[in-house]
Amino acid sequence: MLSVEIPSHLVGRRVKDLTINGEMTITVITRQDRAFIPILGSEFQAGDIVHAVVLASSIQRFKEFLGLGEGG
Repeated sequence: MLSVEIPSHLVGRRVKDLTINGEMTITVITRQDRAFIPILGSEFQAGDIVHAVVLASSIQRFKEFLGLGEGG
């Protein structure tokens, strides 16, 4: 499982935008010290920590979605 603070360019986007069936799924969002299981329509807010299950072969793709690129 990967955990990362949602970058500013994804604030206001939805969980479905970071979900690819069989590759990457947002399983939990921690917001203001409270964790919840999101639905596909849940919107990311500034300061959210996302916890994701990502297929090993899709980690680079996930990092690119987050804007972390090669070095992240």
